[in-house]
Amino acid sequence: MNDYSEKEIRSLLDSRLKEIPIYIYDTIPSTNTKAKEMILNEDCCSALLIADTQTAGRGRTGHSFFSPQSNGIYMSLIYKPDSFENASRATTKAAVAISKAISYVAFAL
Repeated sequence: MNDYSEKEIRSLLDSRLKEIPIYIYDTIPSTNTKAKEMILNEDCCSALLIADTQTAGRGRTGHSFFSPQSNGIYMSLIYKPDSFENASRATTKAAVAISKAISYVAFAL
């Protein structure tokens, strides 16, 4: 697995996400499928699932994709917004956060 520990990952999260459960897997069929199972079983309200590799990775629309070991970011975030307004902004907020994270990593190299 990559060199990031749960503590390091947690230190990079927004303050509102500091306390959510983080699940780190070496290998999992799909973080998306696992997140869906957790939601349907009401195992949690919010969580971050991260994997080093997926054997049956699938996207939001169910399309499968190749996710080689230690060669990508394979994660799913379970987020329960507190209002409709926050729900409608979630995709935009996620895109901005990912852009900032990529810039942070790219310029740190």
